[in-house]
Amino acid sequence: MIGWIKKLIADRLTRFLSKTTNRYEPFSVFATKTLHKHLQPGDILLVEGNQRISAAIKYLTQSTWS
Repeated sequence: MIGWIKKLIADRLTRFLSKTTNRYEPFSVFATKTLHKHLQPGDILLVEGNQRISAAIKYLTQSTWS
């Protein structure tokens, strides 16, 4: 009985955190073509997200990146 309750809560939480936020404005320093031109295998590209989980990660890590 407890198993299906856990699954229900996890499913609803996942659905809630996956929704996009209303106040998101994408920010990009470079055009995509410029990035493609300069990125090399092994480079790490940091991104920001527009979902609620991204906001939670930013808050918990005190970072601008999620």
